[in-house]
Amino acid sequence: MRSLLTRVVALTWITLSLAGSLVAQDVIPTATLQKLKQATVLIRAQTGDVGKSGTGFFLGWIGNTGYLATNAHVIRVPTGSGNEVRIAEAIHVVFDSGTSDEREVRT
Repeated sequence: MRSLLTRVVALTWITLSLAGSLVAQDVIPTATLQKLKQATVLIRAQTGDVGKSGTGFFLGWIGNTGYLATNAHVIRVPTGSGNEVRIAEAIHVVFDSGTSDEREVRT
């Protein structure tokens, strides 16, 4: 048990030391920030009257198929019976949300 505690303390110290090296003046270059914003998507999931939303990232295209990454809880909706969930019937992906270039893809 003491060995585990020693490891946890050491990892915490390393993490805090590395985090301390970042200061408010450290900024993400404008071009990088723009690419990150463009890759971020709003995801709306809907089944019947139940709707949810969350975010994800556009990873790229393979042929005519676009690939996204998101957390499972964003696209899973309750079935109404206990704690069961299922993939939403309709998933809408919004690119450039909140801008004049906003566009939506519906499944």
